Amino acid sequence: MQPSELIQRVANENPERHKSQGRRIDPGVIPLDKGDPDFATPQHICEAAYEAMMQGYTHYIPDAGDKELIQTICDCLKEDYNCGYEPKGILLTPGGSTGIFITCLALLSPGDEVVVFSPTFAAYAHCVTLAGAAPVRVPYLEDYSLDRDSLKAAITPRTKAIILCNPNNPMGKALRRDEVEFLVDTAERHDLILVSDEVYRKIYYDGIEHVCLGSYPEVKDRVVLIDSFSKSYAMTGWRIGYVATSPELARPLNVLRKAGAGSVNAPTQRAAIAALRGPQDCVREMVAEYDRRRRSILKILEGVQGFRCVKPDSAFYFYGRYDGNMSSAQMADFLYDRGVAVRSGTEYGTNGEGFIRLAYCVSYQEVVEGIKRLAAAFEELRTCPEARA
Repeated sequence: MQPSELIQRVANENPERHKSQGRRIDPGVIPLDKGDPDFATPQHICEAAYEAMMQGYTHYIPDAGDKELIQTICDCLKEDYNCGYEPKGILLTPGGSTGIFITCLALLSPGDEVVVFSPTFAAYAHCVTLAGAAPVRVPYLEDYSLDRDSLKAAITPRTKAIILCNPNNPMGKALRRDEVEFLVDTAERHDLILVSDEVYRKIYYDGIEHVCLGSYPEVKDRVVLIDSFSKSYAMTGWRIGYVATSPELARPLNVLRKAGAGSVNAPTQRAAIAALRGPQDCVREMVAEYDRRRRSILKILEGVQGFRCVKPDSAFYFYGRYDGNMSSAQMADFLYDRGVAVRSGTEYGTNGEGFIRLAYCVSYQEVVEGIKRLAAAFEELRTCPEARA
């Protein structure tokens, strides 16, 4: 039996992504391909879930979710970025990706166009397509900054929304304040919805601070903020995220959430409260270790010929261009055969041809060894042209 035409179209949009997601990493291969923190979930968060279970917090909870968690999300966004969200504008979701999915299906219609920056997380274009709308890809400039002219040219009377990832996956770069303000002005000027995925908002380096789209009151009724506990608190397997928006935009999203996406399990909601209200030293320690890995990668890459990238300032990725005649998918296979797994740049948009993404979410020792293997592979390509065959 064949899947629906729509599902086939989504699957065929990015076959390389489906291939990489289904790949089992062989023993001895260093996995610099997965964006899954290698840290254990902090103990006080686990203990909060256990305590909730022991106290019988294991049944259905009110449809909107744990009231204390929802209020805590509002309070923390206010404290951190001066966002003015109300509890009625908060939806708890099984991970950040579910928030993207229900946002697209609830707010988009067939015939709508949505600006999707490229390179970026592939699920945005997939969800837009599932909603019957058309993703319109806008590239970044060579220095990974916003291409304002290309964005202006991409907007038509059919444009309904802009989806962005800030900080960006796969580039490991954050938008500057003037870039965020340009998006705010563009959304006001063209009456657009801004869907801002900010799941890496706590992972920054070099003293850079996050600029939250939800902090601009002039667009508070047109911003849909997506966040998750996965990256900041090493809770990828817990599957909890949230959408923060205006009560008006939240209503259609909640209809879809109730119809199919479902609720987050009760103990995890209590764990999320502990994550937000508990000690934040664990986040700072994780970021410090990511930074140690990042700086070591930069040092090794200084001596590597055949690979270059813009210095990342956030998240935990390197995204760079390589020399050679191989496609990105072929390069990923070439490096895998030499003991290091990476992601093809084309998983993040068609203009990712000639690029690969590296994630430094394994131990420091594995990161260093993986980058050394990558350097040796590029040296092999440089000195032995027959290796390309």
